[in-house]
Amino acid sequence: MQVSVVYTTQVKAALDLPGETIEVAAGSTASDLLKQLVEKHGSKFGELVFTSEGKLLPSLLMCVGDEQLASPADYPLQEGDALTLLSAISGG
Repeated sequence: MQVSVVYTTQVKAALDLPGETIEVAAGSTASDLLKQLVEKHGSKFGELVFTSEGKLLPSLLMCVGDEQLASPADYPLQEGDALTLLSAISGG
């Protein structure tokens, strides 16, 4: 099934890519998708989404449509989902 991914902030800058459409296996979760994207884009992307222990960074926000995912690791993807990745930006 196909899902689209929109990259923002640091992720967009690191990949130099605003988004893409990805083919994922039926039954994939948002976390599965991120692991697939790490395989595709490498460790630079991986450092923006996962801790060194392989858990999702707590500063990473994930939305499907207009709704923020409360538990992205467990969210079951559906055909045509549009997932947005928002990495936190600090500053003052």
